[in-house]
Parts: sequence; structure tokens; C-alpha cells
Amino acid sequence: MSIWTQRVKDLSACGMTYAQIASEIHLAPSTVGDLANGRYKTPGYEAAVALKALHDRVMAERAADAPMREAG
Repeated sequence: MSIWTQRVKDLSACGMTYAQIASEIHLAPSTVGDLANGRYKTPGYEAAVALKALHDRVMAERAADAPMREAG
């Protein structure tokens, strides 16, 4: 599995749809789906940078929320 596939899957697991991810990284939702399913291996440079930044931001937000979820 490519790092790009994993990043899309991580974002999906956080509740983001392909359309939401696509809007953030300026790709078509179908292209994001192709990345998630491994049919499209590597996004272009700008989309790759945007996807990494989105992934980093969402994962940091999720980590920050984790103590609140655990405290209940």
C-alpha cells in the first residue's frame, strides 16, 4: 500500500469523504477514490503537498482530541 493510499484511508477513517478530501487538495473525488484503492499510485506535486498537509493537520487534531474522548 502506498503512503498516498494510507493517507486517504486515514482521512476517511476520521470521517472525511472523498469529496471533502478532493476539495481540500484540488483533485476530483474520483481521483481521490482511485488513490484510496491503489488504482492511482502518486498524485501530482501540488496535490501531494496538499494531501500531506491535510493529513498532518487532521491527524494532529485527532491526537489533540484523544484525551477528551478517553476522559469521556
